[in-house]
Amino acid sequence: MYKHLFLSAVCAATMLTGSRASVADTNEPNGDNNQHAGGATIFSDNFNAYSGIQDATQAVTGLPVAYGGDLPGWTKIVGGHAVHAVERSPGDWALMFINVNTVFMNTGVATNRAGVSYVVAFEAAPADYRGGQGTRTGTDSIRFEVLNPSDAVVASFDYFPGDFPTSGTNPFSSASFIYVGDGSGDVRLRIFDAHTTSSDHFGGAIDNLSISEAEDGGDDEKERGDHD
Repeated sequence: MYKHLFLSAVCAATMLTGSRASVADTNEPNGDNNQHAGGATIFSDNFNAYSGIQDATQAVTGLPVAYGGDLPGWTKIVGGHAVHAVERSPGDWALMFINVNTVFMNTGVATNRAGVSYVVAFEAAPADYRGGQGTRTGTDSIRFEVLNPSDAVVASFDYFPGDFPTSGTNPFSSASFIYVGDGSGDVRLRIFDAHTTSSDHFGGAIDNLSISEAEDGGDDEKERGDHD
């Protein structure tokens, strides 16, 4: 059911030029386990407006999972039964990404002043559907791209959620990265499975996304993850 074509045009690069957050190292993929401090939230989405076809429960956790969904305020690249999601609690949805599954914001936000650092914060976890497609440590990841009005990439960041569990629960972890604005106009986020080859493993799941101006001045070559 989930054999998909790989979206090579989107996923080809592992590092991108310009002001950017560096792509995570697969050995220590998510930084030094500290959170970036952010100021007032400029943009946020908890993805709870997601609406899809709930046809199964997730392997191990037993949580409801859905596919073919839509999300107000976001455009999806059609294919691969996008958009997948898992219901963490009633009405609380988190997006899951596999192969060509890609979403991007419809409207830009004013978080791109030249030389100003911004924090993109989110919660993330490994993902799976019915079983056998679980995220793997050091191999599977979710890519975040910050796009300017011409769709040029201002910043790129890969988050590696780790292995999907074989028993127990699948807790989400708080994580964030910093990018530095280049003054090229309002930006949108594009989020997708960062596989570099066609694969039937999920890159992971995300929830509770936000963008704020960094309180600590920032550093465009750092990334963070705070695992439970």
